[in-house]
Amino acid sequence: VVVRPDFQRQGIGQKLWDRLLEVVMPQQPIGLAASTREDKFGLDFLKKRGLLEKMRTWENRIDVRLFDPSPYAYLKTQLEQQGIEVFSVTQLQTMHADFAMRYYQLNLVTGRDVPRAYPATDRSFEEWEGFNLKSPKALFDGTFIAIQNGQYIGMSQLFKSDGDYLTIGLTGVRREARGQHVALALKVACLEWAKHNQYPEIRTWNDSNNAPILALNQKLGFVQCPAWIDCIYELE
Repeated sequence: VVVRPDFQRQGIGQKLWDRLLEVVMPQQPIGLAASTREDKFGLDFLKKRGLLEKMRTWENRIDVRLFDPSPYAYLKTQLEQQGIEVFSVTQLQTMHADFAMRYYQLNLVTGRDVPRAYPATDRSFEEWEGFNLKSPKALFDGTFIAIQNGQYIGMSQLFKSDGDYLTIGLTGVRREARGQHVALALKVACLEWAKHNQYPEIRTWNDSNNAPILALNQKLGFVQCPAWIDCIYELE
């Protein structure tokens, strides 16, 4: 619900909200979900209509030109000692005939652990393929996957944007492979690739329920923007 600043506080948002509910409620939804930024007055609007805060999400940005990869040079050797290697999607496409399905399964498993206001529904392979392998914004050279004992255990994705910056899609590691600095190594690989290819900025999103990734991004130098607040109203 968005109203131009010069027309706000006149009841227009309420009329729009009421009209939306007229259309939505006959579909028997399980709930309503909406988001607002913490530095706007939308939170009061949602609370008055029964939506309660579920979690907060921040856009995090880093100036890639200022990123120094040298403190993380030890990671490659450390991972190799644990039998872990990092490859780009471009490399893996030529290494494994079943690459696409293995990438898809890794995405599903790690994606299920991403905190959300509502539980996610798994994408079909065809839908996932459209977003991750057939999209013109996918960067195969800048997306990295970690492998241990022949298994894909972690990933961090880079995508083009409509601007001059890149976005991180999903960074995730299988539960049994966590605690080995895999996520850190994957993000460093993305940052190094972006720096080498002269992209000025990377942006990503993190939520309040994902403390490890928030801490990881802060360690690497990402700066938080104002939070988006996810609110829900349960109908079932």
